[in-house]
Amino acid sequence: MEEQLVFCCPHCLQHSSVTVNLAARHQKFVEDCQVCCEPIAFDIEVRDGEIGGDAAVVHFSTPAAQWWDEEQIDNILRAVDTLKRKYNIDESRIYITGISDGGTGVYYMALKEPNLWSSYLPLNGSLAVLRNLDSGADGEMHGNNLVNAPLYVVNGVEV
Repeated sequence: MEEQLVFCCPHCLQHSSVTVNLAARHQKFVEDCQVCCEPIAFDIEVRDGEIGGDAAVVHFSTPAAQWWDEEQIDNILRAVDTLKRKYNIDESRIYITGISDGGTGVYYMALKEPNLWSSYLPLNGSLAVLRNLDSGADGEMHGNNLVNAPLYVVNGVEV
């Protein structure tokens, strides 16, 4: 048995797919992206005939589409919704993290979409970026959503 696994290429950011053998428990392989031909390393675990185990959804931003743009937020929410519909996901274990602008995006998600995430890990993100009107952050943000939010914030370096 085989299944098509749809993914976002980390090089060109285009959606593509790869065939996964559901009879093999653990698969490690490199496959070239069907769009840009760059190599992508896969490490896939199959449980009871389904792709399983812990998973990470990696979502990229570009200068033209920052983490906190409404279309990027919609893409992330759609990706999580699709995964929840397709796989048996423990909804109490859906976390969000990001580095730099991605860390700022984590704050943005906490302010805009707090009910989806179990906890937040912004790495070197800044709430001040979202406060700046020139940042392009879309829509209203609600500071009270951070009250009692499980945040683990990492900023700066040890000297």
